[in-house]
Amino acid sequence: MLDLASLRRGFFEENKKHFATAPIRLFSKTDEDAKKAAHAAGQTYDGYSGAIGDINLESFPKEIQESIYHTRRAELLDAGERLVKAERPVYTSYEYSATGYDCLKRLWTEKYLALSPETAKLTPFICYGGTNAFFVASKAVARAVHVKLKHQPKALVAAPTFPPFVFQLRQSFDVTLLPAKAEDHFLLTSEALAAAAGDYDLLYLIVVSNPTAIPYSPEQLRSLLRTALTSHPRAIVFLDAVYLRTLPTAQAKALWEVCVAPEFQDHVVIIESLSKTYGRTGLRSGVAFVANHDVQRELRNIMQNELAGCSYAMQIESCGLLSLVDEDAVQALAAHSAGRRKRFLARFLDKYQDCFVPLAEQPILLNGGDWQGGLYAFLQLRDGVDPTEFFLETGIAGVPGASFFGGDIAMNKYVRVSFGMEDL
Repeated sequence: MLDLASLRRGFFEENKKHFATAPIRLFSKTDEDAKKAAHAAGQTYDGYSGAIGDINLESFPKEIQESIYHTRRAELLDAGERLVKAERPVYTSYEYSATGYDCLKRLWTEKYLALSPETAKLTPFICYGGTNAFFVASKAVARAVHVKLKHQPKALVAAPTFPPFVFQLRQSFDVTLLPAKAEDHFLLTSEALAAAAGDYDLLYLIVVSNPTAIPYSPEQLRSLLRTALTSHPRAIVFLDAVYLRTLPTAQAKALWEVCVAPEFQDHVVIIESLSKTYGRTGLRSGVAFVANHDVQRELRNIMQNELAGCSYAMQIESCGLLSLVDEDAVQALAAHSAGRRKRFLARFLDKYQDCFVPLAEQPILLNGGDWQGGLYAFLQLRDGVDPTEFFLETGIAGVPGASFFGGDIAMNKYVRVSFGMEDL
């Protein structure tokens, strides 16, 4: 009989050689290896794959798989290819202002026109997923700053935050982290933003937080954007909206209306992708919505001269998803994730009550743990419980809070658990 905790420890030490600076990948690979070894030995695994924030659509009920993708694959690909073929006489032609077929740009715009007509005033730039959209758009801001102001670009990042984007920003910007407080549910406040010393060229905010899964309210987001315009007037605000449509439709609409409001349009870049909303991890289909002409100019230069263009296959599939999958299917996917989250909290916080703070006392769960959006729960461990040791002993593959640049030793009391990869 395998000792599963010892099994995890062995894989963890081996994988550290390859994933030492990428804790999300390290925890996920360790969990995957241990699970395979246990199953190969005919043993039931004791853990939960809750580290990596992707979606494994095959772990969702058949009706959700079918409404979004699996049994519709031929239909989606056929619809997408018809749209692309109708646009140009040859497959390799692109709209030369950047990259990407016009039909895909039109579909991204139309999807969000349903949330606000102001979407029409922003130009969509098609990218290899949300991460690539963030990278090329942030690089465009850095170039625009260099051309216009001739100084080292500076970025202000609200923390805790998504780690890869911090590493990306550090390639072009002098990055300052602005940690939020637990009593504010780790959301940045307007007061903290106004008090941030220095002049910044870019401010990064996640509309539905990663790691906490708590969204800003429309009022909070509007206040933050107005504060940015007055306290840091030259800053372009990057609004990471990849979890926006995991919210109930009315809530997503209210937040999107703030993102694209006329008073903010020239000061924001909005990042979106298909992977979280449609469960298409690996498709690598993202977009940057931009109205600012300086950023658009530099973004066009980067995308024309440094990128080969997004793959034909990706654009076909993206067109099919955006044109045929309706909001009901997207909401069903989010609702099932919400159910997983509720079952996890009910089962594991009780099972490991010596490790977790009780549900009623968890500071980052609103309304007793009701679904907020995203794919996560940010859970506090009891004093003295180390997040890495917690994973190795229990098999619950969450990510330590300190991995998200919280800037405070207290962050290591938290663990982020994801609900996209494995059912309960």
